Amino acid sequence: MNAYDKISCQTLPGPLVVSFNPSSTVTMEAAMAPEGQLLHQELRNLLLLAKHREHFSGKTTIEEPVPSRDHTERMLELMGVELNRSGTQISLPPVALLAPASIRVPGDFSSAAFWIVAALICPGSRVQFSGVGVNPTRTGLLNILRAMGATVLVNAQSAGAEPMADLEIAAQELS
Repeated sequence: MNAYDKISCQTLPGPLVVSFNPSSTVTMEAAMAPEGQLLHQELRNLLLLAKHREHFSGKTTIEEPVPSRDHTERMLELMGVELNRSGTQISLPPVALLAPASIRVPGDFSSAAFWIVAALICPGSRVQFSGVGVNPTRTGLLNILRAMGATVLVNAQSAGAEPMADLEIAAQELS
């Protein structure tokens, strides 16, 4: 068998079956959808998690065209897995056991997005959110609003694996 198992995924009706040799290295080169959305997120997380059992001895490497959500990697690091990140590539060795961890789950930033924009454009409005996830792979809206001149107060909290903050936004003129 080849030293590398190439894994590819297509959108087809029915279940997706992925198989690989447990002793080999799994390499996944993720593709982009025509609309620009990553098609591989769930498969990528499946590989990061599935290969880490006692009976797997190969390394997992994932190459992405652009950085994507990294919640799984953050959790694995919290549980003692040593990840190697280089640009848009992530590699990790097999892990027999994950260390238990106390996890605080932040509020979903995308659920707050509507209210953030509503507060900015409705005169006299002001909203506050406590414990919102501010993972840089999920908060592009804040970058856009800041580029438009918005002031968003972000009070960072220590939350373990995922960045978390209290947010405060008030109505203001945008450019």
